[in-house]
Amino acid sequence: MKYFIRYFDFDIWMIIEDVYLKAPKKKEKSVKDIKNDQLNAKAMHIFLCALNEDMSKNVSQSKSAKEIWEKLEKLYEKEEKKD
Repeated sequence: MKYFIRYFDFDIWMIIEDVYLKAPKKKEKSVKDIKNDQLNAKAMHIFLCALNEDMSKNVSQSKSAKEIWEKLEKLYEKEEKKD
């Protein structure tokens, strides 16, 4: 997944890796805030499209792509330990 996202758009991966948090609500957002919001939304969309229904349910309430990534790491870690 990591390499797919990096191939798709490296800036999207940087949003995931850099723990992007939504900009605080303010009357006017900076261009950077808007771009980061868009990249975060794209990353979350990629994750949700790539996951099966069960996995999507586990991460669908996440507020950021980084949060989804961390939940997936934990879920897959548990699965590996079972095997």
